[in-house]
Amino acid sequence: MKKKILITGISSEIMKKFIQYVDYNIYEIIGITRNINEKSNQNLTLYYGDLFDLNNFEKAFDNVFMIIHAAAITHEFNEKRYSDFNCNLTEQIVDLAIQKKVERFIFISSNTANMNAGAYGKSKLLAENYIKANFDNYLIFRPSEIFGGAKNEGIDKLIEDALLKSTLVTAKGVPTKFYPIYLEDAVRWISEKTFDLNFKKQIIRINGNKGYSFLDIINYIEKTKNKKIRIIAVPKFIMFLIMYICKIIPFYIGILPDQILRLYSIKQIDSNERNFFQLEKYIETLVNKKP
Repeated sequence: MKKKILITGISSEIMKKFIQYVDYNIYEIIGITRNINEKSNQNLTLYYGDLFDLNNFEKAFDNVFMIIHAAAITHEFNEKRYSDFNCNLTEQIVDLAIQKKVERFIFISSNTANMNAGAYGKSKLLAENYIKANFDNYLIFRPSEIFGGAKNEGIDKLIEDALLKSTLVTAKGVPTKFYPIYLEDAVRWISEKTFDLNFKKQIIRINGNKGYSFLDIINYIEKTKNKKIRIIAVPKFIMFLIMYICKIIPFYIGILPDQILRLYSIKQIDSNERNFFQLEKYIETLVNKKP
């Protein structure tokens, strides 16, 4: 009999790639998604709806061997929703997994998981702590910035803007460099550890092996595309002033208040010698595609 894996947030880019690495001779996949455009197939059974209504999905937890909890709220003006979903709901999922005798729990966290990284980072850290305190056979992944996905956000948005625009606004005084990792490399790493059933009770940082500042990335694009970009670097105190104003009078300026705290938080990075697809090669590929 095949072992069942239940995946929340199965419509995310990471999980869509992840299920390509599943050995369907051994495992079958059950997914929970709000995306009604996603369809079940011979290897995938989908449940549709909002995880906040967890009672509606209790049947999906029956006879499950492993849970991969990837669903999260990442961009939200109402910061209470980070706590409600990323932390409190994760606790409920852990409790239900224990009740249903699930053997293995995988959590997709973030490299911003700390108490000083805003409501999102705090919610992720508290969720991690609950998993560690209550589940013996767990793995927690903390992905760094991921590039090469379909969504135009994060590092990909910075690159796209630098390729198309002549002026860019960036934040000044960011204390930690970005260690971005290519989507395919991140998923390969996650799947490798997930299916190593002897590997447990670990927090694994999923990051690239080279650090970049905003200027490093922009300067490389300037050099590769042979163009000049005017940079407006906003000082840290102005960034925090913007954050406080946006909290009082909610309006979107391309970044949410909580994201500013994440940006300026200290992130832990692990060194590694893995052979990754490097950001420079990715940029060169995009430059060569542009007319």
